[in-house]
Amino acid sequence: MTRPADLDAASLTSASGAQLNYWIDAVNKDLPKKVLVKTGTVDIRRQRLADYFSIDLSSLPPAPSIGPISRDTEINKRQWDHLRSLGAEWAEKDKSGQEFQLVSETLSNPSPQRDGDIQALATLFNLQAALTVHSGAAPANLGTIGSSSIPSASVSGPSTTTAPSKTYPSPALANSGTSLSSSSDSAILLSGNLTIEALKKAEGLRDVISQVENGEVARIRELYGPQEGRDANPLWQTLKITVNRRERLANELRNEFNGDKDRFFTFFTVAQDSQNALKKRKKSQPAEKLRPLRLVVEAIVHRDRALEIEKQLAEYQSNGVFVAELWEGKWAGKNKWEIWRAIGKEDYSRK
Repeated sequence: MTRPADLDAASLTSASGAQLNYWIDAVNKDLPKKVLVKTGTVDIRRQRLADYFSIDLSSLPPAPSIGPISRDTEINKRQWDHLRSLGAEWAEKDKSGQEFQLVSETLSNPSPQRDGDIQALATLFNLQAALTVHSGAAPANLGTIGSSSIPSASVSGPSTTTAPSKTYPSPALANSGTSLSSSSDSAILLSGNLTIEALKKAEGLRDVISQVENGEVARIRELYGPQEGRDANPLWQTLKITVNRRERLANELRNEFNGDKDRFFTFFTVAQDSQNALKKRKKSQPAEKLRPLRLVVEAIVHRDRALEIEKQLAEYQSNGVFVAELWEGKWAGKNKWEIWRAIGKEDYSRK
């Protein structure tokens, strides 16, 4: 029989038991009598094939020496290591009920623009306008730069500096005949509104409620969300989930807990064993641990679904129809969250 094309010293040495059996079957298939058997260890079967086809297994070339790791391989390894460390940090933050912040709010190097230098800002935005014109996109009105407040995202904290009354003329625009750039970056930078605001990081449910009550959340919706006669700012795609979650949590406080914060925060406090609570107090850390905002808001739909199923029980129905009075009679004084807990369906782990 002719030796199979894929059978040589190298492939025979590294072959698995199944591969060896395949080659043995191929040898026996065209012969009137079996010349090779599939019994014995892998090494025995390997040697049978080597003897049958006169293959010298000792003639294998030496394995290539392992050289130093290439620069690309090292970079790739470090990138994966960094991603793994970010994943571990994210999991730890989520476990402790904190929000994970992927991008730092501070800059490693200060810049005049971030510090509120009006001349630096004028130079930056006029340069951006010139580049946009060169690329064929017409920028929005930049004449308001002199009367707009400075971006609040500074290195040292929110800037209270405002620009002087002097205005800077808009650059001359070439009539390119093209429409406005659809780039979200250009729309944001050249929108004419240099007061780029963002919600501060919330450390927990208390911070979230505070941001709603002091108007921060409503302010962001007003600035960037869709309004009558105005489309949403491109930034809204990034901000709307954060804003919606905060507003929904505040609605639960108002509608289900009647604005009773003590009752609200007590309900969403995660029970801790006394040993862990004692350790935290020793470290001057707050012993209170509240459920994460995301899990609370995402649980609303599961809560409502569980209550609808509960209402189908016979004890709340008359002639097959739900009776609100029967429900109220049993759950008087309890809101939806408390009923959800009482019927044993409370679960924040669902996806």
